[in-house]
Amino acid sequence: MTTKPIKRSKALVRFSQEHHYNLLLIWQIKEGLRNSIKAERISDFVLFFFDQELEGHLNNEEEDLFNKLSPDNELLERVLDDHKKIKGLVAKIRHDRSNIQLLLEFAENLEKHIRFEERILFNYFQDKFSEVEMSELAAKYGEKPTDVTANWEDKFWITKK
Repeated sequence: MTTKPIKRSKALVRFSQEHHYNLLLIWQIKEGLRNSIKAERISDFVLFFFDQELEGHLNNEEEDLFNKLSPDNELLERVLDDHKKIKGLVAKIRHDRSNIQLLLEFAENLEKHIRFEERILFNYFQDKFSEVEMSELAAKYGEKPTDVTANWEDKFWITKK
């Protein structure tokens, strides 16, 4: 069975592009672990990425997307729970940088969350948001995101050990 590509509204493109970088982070974590890279090195990168990109991404979603959902919307409950779990896992990684299981749990939860947003939540937004709301979002988030990892020197996902 083939799935048709999702046509993303310009208002949500920036968020989807950031999801691409987040999915790359997940791959980098898994690649590092597959190559037996020390968990501390991977954790340092995860914390850097969270502080430089992911935390802002989550906050922007909460402030400019999720606030458009009614408080009793079950999609809202799901995404806020996901965000809380992701932020909680990052806090745990900060306190236990050598824990491989935390890195795997973080990667798994982040990936599930992104897939949910891309396949379900963003489609819901595209159907429910007014043209005015979508135009306002597009104006605010029109620029392409930058790759915050470009200057990260420890490319552990490329080298072995």
